[in-house]
Amino acid sequence: MKRIFKGFLALSLAAGAHGAEMCTEQTLFEPFEGGALNEALWSFDIGDGCDRNLCGWGNNEQQFYHSDNIMLRDGNMVIRAEKNKYLDHFTSGKIVTRDKFAQRYGRFEARVKVPDGLGLWPAFWLMPDQPEKTWPLEGEIDILERPGRDELDLRTLIGAAHFGEIWPGNTHFAQFLILPKNWHDDYHLYAVDWTEDELVWTVDGREFARLTREDTKPYKWPFDNKAFYVILNLAVGGTLGGEVHLESMPAEMLVDYVKVSQFVPCDDEK
Repeated sequence: MKRIFKGFLALSLAAGAHGAEMCTEQTLFEPFEGGALNEALWSFDIGDGCDRNLCGWGNNEQQFYHSDNIMLRDGNMVIRAEKNKYLDHFTSGKIVTRDKFAQRYGRFEARVKVPDGLGLWPAFWLMPDQPEKTWPLEGEIDILERPGRDELDLRTLIGAAHFGEIWPGNTHFAQFLILPKNWHDDYHLYAVDWTEDELVWTVDGREFARLTREDTKPYKWPFDNKAFYVILNLAVGGTLGGEVHLESMPAEMLVDYVKVSQFVPCDDEK
């Protein structure tokens, strides 16, 4: 059943002036219903990154992104990774809201069922819209990364943020949450609460990571300038995907919905 959220949710966030309680107000809700992807909101990223001088998407990934690997089915957006029958490469999918929707601060969340199998790297993340500086000077926020290098990785969730200087002077923050069972066993609600001075990652309402402006010193905090857009993708191999396993193919990442909210003062009358 599709979960539709309306109204306000009480939060305990540093965003509130003088510790005042803040609430959320929905700015985007994508339920992935109907027969085709809403291209007024989403665009397909196509290729292997080489046309952007970023072959392997900068992470030695093995997939070629194609729009045919994105479909809507049973109220989900499905990203399918598979071995191409005719060409010697893997195909998968990646969708973005770049140049169509971006927001600075707020709650970004998605209900996702990651795929089973080694060699896969599903992700839900944010990047600065209309960037003016070289990565990672304006930051990157990774809400969900499930690595796939070994059996332990299948039980591991990563929340991360990238900042620092231009490569090779870049750095990052990462927190790992390891379960006694695999993340692909069920859907989970992955979210980040982003305020002027803080990022808080949660899964199924449970906080598992927190990064503050103070934590990034001596580097500049880059998360107070640009609005960020939303990305959903399923990589094959790569830095966190590891060795590609043909027995894992085909594989599917299911996304029930994406929701974005802004933080507003709570109204006692609501």
